[in-house]
Amino acid sequence: MKSKKSEVIEMTINTINQSQRKAARVAGFTFLFAIAIVVFANYGISFRLSVPGNAAETARNIMAHETLFRINIACDLIYVMNIVVLLATLYVVLKPVNRHLALVAAFFMLVYALMWVVTAFGNNSLRLKVFFKNYKAISFYEKYGFKNVRSEITDIGNNYAILDNIMIKELKSEL
Repeated sequence: MKSKKSEVIEMTINTINQSQRKAARVAGFTFLFAIAIVVFANYGISFRLSVPGNAAETARNIMAHETLFRINIACDLIYVMNIVVLLATLYVVLKPVNRHLALVAAFFMLVYALMWVVTAFGNNSLRLKVFFKNYKAISFYEKYGFKNVRSEITDIGNNYAILDNIMIKELKSEL
């Protein structure tokens, strides 16, 4: 005679259908691939390009290694595609448990994926704020294609404000 606990476990195992099993496997592999992409993009590319606290050096690195910068954007988009696959597979797995909760989870994963797309593709220009009397920096940025588009007062706290030049460089789109 079987105990109630073993009957519940057996019933749970038997209620998982083939599509849920396949979706769970796809979700697992997709998640592992997404982790690999993010680790590669962040540790292999982004950390090489960005210099914390030094926007000028970061901009110089991006301009000098434009291909790496574009590969990083491609990795972001591949990651987003992985998130969409995860969204669909997890919905298939979770739908029999609670359809409404599975839809809510899928919706929030979609919002998360869209945020990544906006981050990766949303800007077609680089925007800098430069202190209006920092002539060396302004000259440097102009040399690399930035244009001074306007001035802006920036509040720096304690009732102090400074005048900054807003400089923009349009990025070439090769897509």
